[in-house]
Amino acid sequence: MVIKQKIEDTNYITVKIGKHYVRALLDTGSVVSIMSYRIARFFHLPLQPLVEGDTTTLFSANGSIMTVKATTDLPLYFSGLRIPHTVKIVDNVSYDLILGVDFLSQNEVIIDYKLGFVSICDDLVRVPFAING
Repeated sequence: MVIKQKIEDTNYITVKIGKHYVRALLDTGSVVSIMSYRIARFFHLPLQPLVEGDTTTLFSANGSIMTVKATTDLPLYFSGLRIPHTVKIVDNVSYDLILGVDFLSQNEVIIDYKLGFVSICDDLVRVPFAING
C-alpha cells in the first residue's frame, strides 16, 4: 500500500509526535537524530538524563558545538506508521527535529531523488519528495 504525504521543500517531511506535527529534516550528514530543547519542552516530552558513556557534545555542519542536554523516546508517525525512536536533545540547533543516519539506517529509509520519493521500512510507507528547482 502506498500512502502519500507531501514533503515540504527538499529534505523535509512532516512527522506527527503525539498530537503535534513537526517539520523534520532528513539529514544523511548527521550521525544521530536530534531535537531542539525548545520543541521538546513545548511538547512536554519526558526527558531522560544522560548516563555514563553517552555522547555529551555534537558538532553542527558549520563546526559549532552543540551540548547534549538529555534524550527522549519519541513515537514518530509517518502517514499512520508508528516508529519509536530515541533522539538527543540539544539547545542550539537550527531545526526542530533532525532525523539522522541512526534513524535512516534502522528504518531502511531510501531517499530517491530521481523518482522523487522517500521509502520507509522496506517500502511499507512511500512519501512523495518535493524537489525544488
